[in-house]
Amino acid sequence: GFIRVAGNQFVDDTCAEFRLADKIDEQGGKALDFIIAEAGKFGIRLTINLLNLWKPANGVPSFEKWCGTEGSQARPRPDLEPPGLNVTPDQRLQQPYDWLMLPKCRDQVKQYFSMLVGRVNTVTGVAYRDDPTIMSWNLLNEPRCKYCGTEAIDSWYGDMAAHLKSVDPNHMVTTGQEGFFAEGDPLERFNPGGKSDGNPSLWGPRSGQDFRANHAHAAIDYAVIHMWPDNWREPNYDINWARDWITSHAQARAWTAAGGGASAAAEIGKPLVLEEFGKEASEGQITSVRDPWYQMVHGLVEDSLATGGSLRAALFWQWDGTWSPMGNRPETSNHVHVDDTTFTAHIKPFAKSMAEGPRAAVPGCTPRTGPAEPVVQSFEGDKPAAKAGRKLLA
Repeated sequence: GFIRVAGNQFVDDTCAEFRLADKIDEQGGKALDFIIAEAGKFGIRLTINLLNLWKPANGVPSFEKWCGTEGSQARPRPDLEPPGLNVTPDQRLQQPYDWLMLPKCRDQVKQYFSMLVGRVNTVTGVAYRDDPTIMSWNLLNEPRCKYCGTEAIDSWYGDMAAHLKSVDPNHMVTTGQEGFFAEGDPLERFNPGGKSDGNPSLWGPRSGQDFRANHAHAAIDYAVIHMWPDNWREPNYDINWARDWITSHAQARAWTAAGGGASAAAEIGKPLVLEEFGKEASEGQITSVRDPWYQMVHGLVEDSLATGGSLRAALFWQWDGTWSPMGNRPETSNHVHVDDTTFTAHIKPFAKSMAEGPRAAVPGCTPRTGPAEPVVQSFEGDKPAAKAGRKLLA
């Protein structure tokens, strides 16, 4: 979905951008054209999420309906299932095995990817695949194939990334996952709920993700993780756990080289981005509860950049974007308001620091210079795309 303003907040829209997997709704397409054009005017670079597991409209559930797998109960690894598993609608959402594996379903997704990257922006006249405003493509936000093993998600990522690179060689590609280590990985204990006593929680490692394998594909340019201490609802999620969660991914190559038990092929050697993170806090807890988390995250990024480490960036979620009084907020929220100390004392100086000076490349990752930026046409406010975009943002 696209982002619009509703109730004084930025929200994920529920409009139908797609009528079928290969047919975009033109009003939605023009709105996206407008947003990309506006970002380009202000020098903003975008990572565009192509699919979202959790979005009923135009996410994986829609693609399952188009492919005819929405009623499938295929679960290839019953040995991984907890006793008495009750497949609720939420559980079924997280088990799209046939959709991930069937060639006809993959072909629909490839058709959609090809259509989107080949679209010519009606505002700028530049094809998406040639647009420097787009920094990268995110394949699938927070994938799941619970109790499937790791084959389904990993083979899907490899196949889709290779196809996307074949139709758009100009942009970087990443996964969109949370970054769970697979069961048996030497770093499994750092997963949510993981414990050093050898009895870790299994929901993360049995989610179907495999951080190392998923990011080892040649067409995946950089690795990503998410961090949601409140959403994951596990006890003892303190700031020390968060630091270990991030550094265990950033140092995966070092852990492996030190004899962690994984093969040399698992040494990723790619940049790492903390793609989503947030911390809930009430109005009275912003400085005492939330701010230390942001300070810790930003410090890790700055230290990594200064030493040539793999952790290169951190993106917070989510921006409130309003000037409304503080009392209008939810009682507890991860929203960051323009007047919060989280923004004024941490995000603003961090952003300034990130914009200053060149950074050393990640060891093992060779930077490449892309083609010259295409000439972007000047913005014309009376174009239909502009009108569609303004309607979306109204």
